[in-house]
Amino acid sequence: MGVRLSASKTYKTQVNFDMINEAGKKEKQSFEAEFKRLTRDQVKDLVESGKSDNEMVSEVMVGWKLTNTDTGEDLPFTDVSRDALLTIPGTGGVTMLAFLETVGASRQKN
Repeated sequence: MGVRLSASKTYKTQVNFDMINEAGKKEKQSFEAEFKRLTRDQVKDLVESGKSDNEMVSEVMVGWKLTNTDTGEDLPFTDVSRDALLTIPGTGGVTMLAFLETVGASRQKN
């Protein structure tokens, strides 16, 4: 067993959330986000910055694999498409939570 001390500059993780459709039913939504790999101090500074979830996501999310369920086509990652996703209520929060869970910042102390 061992520990790899050098790591890639980014990593990918799944983001899952529910969205209410026109009929009032929950629809499962998901995409694979690509995040910057930050140091412990960078994560701490980001969390303590007072920025909104959407602002923090804009800083740490650098790519995705996201299929537009309306068209069935992959949606390229751009600042405009990212901002469009973040207009959906709650997506900034769940995306930031996925990031924080992968860096251990969302864990509660016992």
